[in-house]
Amino acid sequence: MEADDLTLQQEGYGYQGKIEEIRQTEFGRLKDVTFLDYCGTAQYGKSQLDASMRDLSQHLYGNPHSSSSSSGELSHNQVQKIRHRILEFFHADPQQYAVIFTSGCTAGLKIVGEYFSWHSGRLLLHDESHTSVLGMREYAYRGGAQVNVFDSKSQLMSELSKGCDGHTLVAFPGETNFSGKQLPLQWINDIHDSDERGKTKVLLDAAALCSHSVVDLEKYPADFVVLSFYKIFGYPTGCGALIVKRDSARLLDKIYFGGGTVAASLSNVRFHKFREDISSRFEDGSISFLSIISLRYGFDFISLNFGSITQIERHTLALVNHMYRRLSDLQHDNGTPVVRFYGDLRIEGGKLSQQGPVLAFNLQRANGEVVGFNEVNQMATLEDIHLRTGCFCNPGACHKYLGLSHEEVMENIEAGHVCWDDKDIIRGKPTGAIRVSIGAPTLLREVETFIDFVGRHFVERATTGDVNGSQEVRCETLTLSEISVYPIKSCGRHVAREWHVHSRGLSYDREWVLIDVTGSYLNQKKNPKMATISPHIDEERQVMIVRAPDMMDLEISLTDTPKEEINLSVCGDDCGGFVYPNSTNQWFSSYLDTNVKLVRTSEEKTNRYAGDRNKRSIMRRNGLQESVMDSPCPLINFSNESQYLIVCEASVEDVKKRMEERDVSTKISAATFRPNLLISGGSPFQEDSWKNLVIGDHVFEIIGPCNRCKMICIDQTDGTESREPLYTLSTFRREKGKIYFGMHAIRKDSSGGEKRLLSNRSVVRVLCK
Repeated sequence: MEADDLTLQQEGYGYQGKIEEIRQTEFGRLKDVTFLDYCGTAQYGKSQLDASMRDLSQHLYGNPHSSSSSSGELSHNQVQKIRHRILEFFHADPQQYAVIFTSGCTAGLKIVGEYFSWHSGRLLLHDESHTSVLGMREYAYRGGAQVNVFDSKSQLMSELSKGCDGHTLVAFPGETNFSGKQLPLQWINDIHDSDERGKTKVLLDAAALCSHSVVDLEKYPADFVVLSFYKIFGYPTGCGALIVKRDSARLLDKIYFGGGTVAASLSNVRFHKFREDISSRFEDGSISFLSIISLRYGFDFISLNFGSITQIERHTLALVNHMYRRLSDLQHDNGTPVVRFYGDLRIEGGKLSQQGPVLAFNLQRANGEVVGFNEVNQMATLEDIHLRTGCFCNPGACHKYLGLSHEEVMENIEAGHVCWDDKDIIRGKPTGAIRVSIGAPTLLREVETFIDFVGRHFVERATTGDVNGSQEVRCETLTLSEISVYPIKSCGRHVAREWHVHSRGLSYDREWVLIDVTGSYLNQKKNPKMATISPHIDEERQVMIVRAPDMMDLEISLTDTPKEEINLSVCGDDCGGFVYPNSTNQWFSSYLDTNVKLVRTSEEKTNRYAGDRNKRSIMRRNGLQESVMDSPCPLINFSNESQYLIVCEASVEDVKKRMEERDVSTKISAATFRPNLLISGGSPFQEDSWKNLVIGDHVFEIIGPCNRCKMICIDQTDGTESREPLYTLSTFRREKGKIYFGMHAIRKDSSGGEKRLLSNRSVVRVLCK
């Protein structure tokens, strides 16, 4: 046994050797993935789910409010047992605490925020609180209370010493969901001890902490505790609790009443009387009783498989310590650390102290530049590694540890950055981080898989060559070997020997788009089956013929445009279009098994230059300045970024060869990359040095490389998905978060509206940079 393995077992890893058996019998669905997002959700066990379904299938559960029904009584009794089970889990005396079921942690916070006695009072928030905790301040402000933020015990006690006329509510997380930093629960006692008038109450956000650590309310008697059960054992979702101290519940001045919460009410007179029971008073309407009954099997699952929450804590902390040590050791060849950790990481006795099984960090290059978290997430996705990136709904911790000032955050927002978008680096600073979190069933090999992943893709060695994979390129004569038009965005292609081009690209290219019921456009990443829809343009008959497996051909007139106009958004741009009638839409909806509409571009709204917010220009899509291009910036239809995508056959063959050397079974062709123009001849990746192309009497200007996404991993013949060829490309064509293949281009004389013919087998002349 190696020293590291022995240390891990001594620290509590593996549940006395049972972890492998638990994974095989209970978590078979995790076999081929590396799941490191337990702070997002725990994973339920097979026997837990089986027991829950068996219970529901064998018993008749009615509405607990139906007290005269035997099934209603059964439901009520089971729910009451679960309340006691929850209090036992938190070491809470039923005489002192009550359980209010909610839809989750956030709903519990909303109850306290909405009903707390704020008059002349005060709300004190920890600066690393979850967004849902911060939202309580709006109720406090509306109620006339002061709101202050604290970042330490000393600052908290200083604020408390100032006093106020009303009640004070102190809210803090037991464990911050951003970095896993744990705050001392002893603060609860210290706060109460400092309160001579009994007017200070404590709200503990236990959502992250209680999934792997004991929260003992007998020892640390918080007044309000909020949690979500899926964080503890994965299933059911949409079910949480507000655990409230009975003598603190009087501060919740409830206004609204719903079914089950009143003992009596009148319809024609303003009268109602709330129920005396605290739980019943706050649970408006019918509770999610079937989900609540299923909680029993989550608690059972923990005790039967892992022993206790304490054993889960030992297991997860052993792994997070191992991961921290291994990631800390990673260095580039120039000695620069690869990982930049965030949080208040403290080491005591060679181990992390006051830390949950969570690590937040960014990776950095040898020159100190931060690697964008989207780059890491994209690469992790290709290897079936599940993690979380961004700010994790914790703006205080995120901005503090990333060193983002209020002014910088506001500038980022004004620049269009919002939560969950892909703007991971702005003005050289990261806007978020990477979070890995470990759960009860995590294996050591999953941790090692992630460490190996970071080492292979993000550690820079002195011998590493050019990440672009570019070579010395000669400017030479080539041939246009294929012209492809994609009439319906993200559907199949129409291959032509010759084709007309006009001011927006190839005729009919991305002139149609499919949208869903929300008005959002569809692509193969949302519905891979779109790859098997094949539009064919018959210019002689002036129709588009659309084909798909097991479907009758659909013919759409090229000359008749629908009358109904619609506004839609494509790739973040507002566009105009005309929507087809249901007789056409039903064909697509039936094949894709979802309600969709076909929209044709509106030339009036897209084929203009200045002054129209609906135009889609290449300059806007690529963030280019006018001076970058030699010609005026042209417009596009429903394409993502440019009029033309150019791919070289030699580059495709190079990728195929690399895949064969790695013994990859996935088959690819030029069609995998969905080019408009395929160029044959020359050497691999010669296009990296191109500036202009002359094809016949057409002059094309190269405006930049194409950043590829997972869409090239969808087989264009049958819609099946894999991780190739994007993974192979990532090994030698990745640069600063983007994986490049193919070149975007415009036709330099595209400002005019006339159509001109482009012919296959034309000679291509190249002007290099």
